[in-house]
Amino acid sequence: MLLDREGRLTFDRQYSAVVAAEAFHWLDWLRVLPRIGASLVPGGHLILVERALAESLPWESELRVLIRDYSTNPDYMPYGTVTELEARGLITVDGRACTETLAYCQAIDGYVESFHSRNGFSRARPPSRRAQEFDDRLKALLGRYRPDGTVWLPVQARIVWVRPAM
Repeated sequence: MLLDREGRLTFDRQYSAVVAAEAFHWLDWLRVLPRIGASLVPGGHLILVERALAESLPWESELRVLIRDYSTNPDYMPYGTVTELEARGLITVDGRACTETLAYCQAIDGYVESFHSRNGFSRARPPSRRAQEFDDRLKALLGRYRPDGTVWLPVQARIVWVRPAM
């Protein structure tokens, strides 16, 4: 896979699989899907991989309140990338799989910092005072549930292999 001089995605040969992990929601689907489809051998697949929590977290309802109060993207509506692509007729799903659940351990500071990689919490967006306020409130919330300073997340990888319809 290459980028041409105009920054467009190009492929130098055909592939049996193209994998996008935790990233496809950021792409311009109408532009990239035809290119990926053209790069696939007959019977080839685009494989979409997303991380998911296998079960809800004890602090989830309180976290939702913090997210609502501090997100710089107040109109955000959660969606599933595969569900959305399929509803728009952009892909055909050929199969699904899910890994076993693994416990991922992370320090509270790392977990809090991970929120700043999200659209509504980018450090480039909120005034630093608001970002620090969010961090402080989230750390206090987690401290009530995880006094040892670590967060254990029950994670899975959800894998879907699809064929672009374009």
